[in-house]
Amino acid sequence: MKYSVIVPESVRVELESAAEWYRQRSLSLEIANRWLRWFEHAIASLETNPDCFALAHESGRFHYELRELLYGSGRRKTHRALFRISGDRVELMAYATSLSTIFLRTTCDRMPHFVTERRIQFSETDMAGIVHFANFFRWMEEAEHEYFRSLGLTIVAKQDGAVHIGWPRVAASCNFHLPLFYQDVIEVRVTVERLGVKSISYQFELWRGDDHIATGRLKVACCLCGLEGIIRSIEIPRNYLERLPSLDA
Repeated sequence: MKYSVIVPESVRVELESAAEWYRQRSLSLEIANRWLRWFEHAIASLETNPDCFALAHESGRFHYELRELLYGSGRRKTHRALFRISGDRVELMAYATSLSTIFLRTTCDRMPHFVTERRIQFSETDMAGIVHFANFFRWMEEAEHEYFRSLGLTIVAKQDGAVHIGWPRVAASCNFHLPLFYQDVIEVRVTVERLGVKSISYQFELWRGDDHIATGRLKVACCLCGLEGIIRSIEIPRNYLERLPSLDA
């Protein structure tokens, strides 16, 4: 089977920036161009047997397998091309040096902890033909719930005595950069920005390919929710903390 290799403009820019660094270091345009040409040739070779490449160490943070192509001009492989296989496509996600952590075309200062994908439904658009803004908040919440499920957790956890652990919203915001339309396919990228004693602060980024659509934030509080609407904030239980990310790592 032959795959189509998709290299987004953002990754091309990263490669060209690396080549420019080589040019400045070696003072040779020829060496820099040769390095870039060979790396691009290695990337193009992913059209055959891309699943033979090993998983990247960041792969476990995503709902898809993230693989890496290691590259170097000598025995030491100093650079990585990070990619995923989607049907008959190989999609380049990022370029990085062999020791650095990747950011996957995100404006956040760390990798997303979870990524989910969805297709825009006709019912989510308004009379102008674009997605109504209220849907963005619903998608953020749905992505939060999917993230919890991926960790083996649940947003509503029943406890003894007709109460349950829940996560009421404390704050919610969203900045809109570009419109979305019917049948657009988007990624929702979830990052835990802060893990407090009793609360979690999330950042959500919505992307359509290379287009950054919106950036949202949620702050949620860990609470015991009982009968008659009684809600009491509590410290996040240990079984949650053991599965949520350590932001000091």
